[in-house]
Amino acid sequence: MKKFLKFCMRFVFALLILALLATPLYLIYRISNDEIQNYNQPEQLIFVESAFGQPIQATREDVAEKIHVSGVFVPVERYDMELKGWGLDQIRWSVDPGAEVTEGQVLGLLRGSEIQSPVNGIVVSLNNYGSKPYVRFRLVEPIELECHVDQQILEDLRASDGLRTKAGEAVSLQSVSITRDLEGLTTVRLSVDSERYACGQGVSELELRTGVVFQKALVLPVSCVYQKTPGADEPWYAREVTKDGTLVGEIEVKPGYSDGKKVCVTGPQEGHYYDSGYGSMAGGGQ
Repeated sequence: MKKFLKFCMRFVFALLILALLATPLYLIYRISNDEIQNYNQPEQLIFVESAFGQPIQATREDVAEKIHVSGVFVPVERYDMELKGWGLDQIRWSVDPGAEVTEGQVLGLLRGSEIQSPVNGIVVSLNNYGSKPYVRFRLVEPIELECHVDQQILEDLRASDGLRTKAGEAVSLQSVSITRDLEGLTTVRLSVDSERYACGQGVSELELRTGVVFQKALVLPVSCVYQKTPGADEPWYAREVTKDGTLVGEIEVKPGYSDGKKVCVTGPQEGHYYDSGYGSMAGGGQ
């Protein structure tokens, strides 16, 4: 009997020990199971590429072909005043070469007599020595616009018949230098049928219109188009985006005439939006 009671006590004790050991494991299992049941898998992240600039629609419009030039209005004709008399080496000049003078202005004195300018102009040289002494002037009228242009603008000027300013004044190419400067620019002179300009006056980005109009051309800002590799034969691209600037994809385009701000293109679809910032960032643009 005593042995049986001792056995029962050991059995109960063993059950208690087992219960004490199993309870934490059970609790861990329940907590882990509840966490698994309650775990919400996060939504899949979607990366969206956006435009680098403002989305701009491809539109159709009439585009007038333009040429922009900068330069200074310079005199065209010269006038030589012959100096006569004796003792011309004693003339006391009151002006220097480069001086702008008016008709009747005193140029110098010879034994108390005034030597006056016969014209309005710029003094080029004062030569009172030698067998044929003279004063050379560059007349202030007529004048021409002297510009330094690159090869493309030179070709455009030569090919254009009937150039006019934005105000409608006739412009014509008068002369082209046979040499280029160190920057590859050629000096040209243009006559401008206008009384708005004076000798010595400079103009910047004077707009000349050739008379050619590209009607209902599909256009984009030049900042929309770009090349991946620079080169005349390399393709051009544009990035199509949604109205809110989300990237749709890259398309190949063929640029045509550009006025420096907009470019005529084929390839894009009218009304679709294109990234106006990527071309500048990629070093493109017409």
